[in-house]
Amino acid sequence: MSKPTGPGVYRHPQLLAGIDQQLILRTLFAMFAVAFVVQICLFVFSYIAFDGWEERGQFGDSFGFINSIFSGFALCGIIFSIVIQFREQARQRREARVVIEADFDTRKALVAAIESQTEELRLLRKGIIRGVPEDTGLSD
Repeated sequence: MSKPTGPGVYRHPQLLAGIDQQLILRTLFAMFAVAFVVQICLFVFSYIAFDGWEERGQFGDSFGFINSIFSGFALCGIIFSIVIQFREQARQRREARVVIEADFDTRKALVAAIESQTEELRLLRKGIIRGVPEDTGLSD
């Protein structure tokens, strides 16, 4: 089978080629787990170390950068999901292309079968007409 070419053919760039998807998922999970544990530890520390809510609030405000860290993690997760979707769509396009090529081959085989049957019917008709007596008016 020949591969389709032309301006409408999608050419998939190899993004993150060679990187195991499970490794990336494990890394993301570990990052979120570490961030969660740090958040719990800070909460427990602030509850034990400070007496009033005002002091605890000031302590919490001093860690405003954690919001930016979580935002960065969220952005990384979004980018990762986009890359996964991009790969999945490319895989689906390849599968669709294979199905289309197989359908094209099937159609060619069907056309050849129809042409063969048409030729057989033509020869059969010709043989039947030759066998008909001349006085019926059905001969060639």
